[in-house]
Amino acid sequence: MGTLGGCVMVSRNADGDWDLGVSGSPAISGVGGGLSADLTGLTSNADSLDQLRGWGWDKEVSAHYGIGGLASHESSFNLDGSWVRNSKGEPVWATEVGGGPGVEGGVETGLNYTWGCSLRLGCSWFVPFCRRPEKRALGPAASDAAEIGGLFSMFIIPLILGLACLTFGLALATNHRGFRDRLAASPINIAPGDTKVPGTFKAVGVMASILGVFMTLFGIVFAIFS
Repeated sequence: MGTLGGCVMVSRNADGDWDLGVSGSPAISGVGGGLSADLTGLTSNADSLDQLRGWGWDKEVSAHYGIGGLASHESSFNLDGSWVRNSKGEPVWATEVGGGPGVEGGVETGLNYTWGCSLRLGCSWFVPFCRRPEKRALGPAASDAAEIGGLFSMFIIPLILGLACLTFGLALATNHRGFRDRLAASPINIAPGDTKVPGTFKAVGVMASILGVFMTLFGIVFAIFS
């Protein structure tokens, strides 16, 4: 099961400096099924928004029938297998609680990747598994990596995800060419025959459209500042 999230975040670091930023995060996990769109609140022991960028291990419990909720916990980690730590040396975690419309249920665990842009830190631009090549190491292979990194720079993926989410949401909300009806008749509907499902899926489409607008604007901001 996949998720797509956007978040507005406020942080205060160990020096007392405040920061304001936005983030976008696609994730893949299992086991669960259905369709929902949720508005959530996030809290974390990170004292810099930079500590929430990159890879995270998600654990989530959710249930929706018309309307429902979710609770999740994320642990941030580095590609070398170590935990990301805050200024106190504690492993960085984040929790999320919220709810919204949907017909869905699951107890899931999986991975996500978070991009971020903030007033103090600027924007993270790299894609997962890619690192910015060092200037002293720019041989032919490094030049190719730099070219690929530039082509798929940080804003491209949120922009594509935002447009995809917006397209999906509008098609679902407006039942474009019977899309909502076909989705309600597909295996993704875990309550077949329930008369509330089409209306619930329409509400999901509206919220997905809002998220799509947010993610698209997010990608545009990154295109300007990254």
